[in-house]
Amino acid sequence: YDVVTTGATIGTSETNTITLIPAAVTGTTKPTVTPVTNTTTVRGMTLVKEQALDANCDKTPDTAFGQGPVTATPGQCIVYQIQARNTSTTAAGFPITSVLISDEFSKFAPNATYVVGSLTAINGDKLEGTDRVTTTLATLAAQGTATMQLKVQIKPGL
Repeated sequence: YDVVTTGATIGTSETNTITLIPAAVTGTTKPTVTPVTNTTTVRGMTLVKEQALDANCDKTPDTAFGQGPVTATPGQCIVYQIQARNTSTTAAGFPITSVLISDEFSKFAPNATYVVGSLTAINGDKLEGTDRVTTTLATLAAQGTATMQLKVQIKPGL
């Protein structure tokens, strides 16, 4: 049998109890069935997007990556890093296949411009498009990570 859940939160646990109810068969005694209880910790993939200042736009972040705000002035750059992590335990060992990490230019285009050629991918293939950058990975192993970095430059006059 398969038990499926929807809307589960990663890191929480769910418990279910399965009880088989034997059918009555003429001339036999129904067996006593003990219910089976199973607790599953919900696992999956986490995505974390962080940013760092690159004041000189030289591809070297001047600050540590973090999720807090970054103050940049026109002409300076911000490096974004998106990391996907398979939270499945090594013992459970389920890989996640066909992983795609993408960032659309429309998310920052009003205030910044993507710096062509700045896309890097660790553990994946990279693709620069006209409206987004993408990293793809065939398989992300249990506890594995894939990382994508891109740089944007703050537009003048802001």
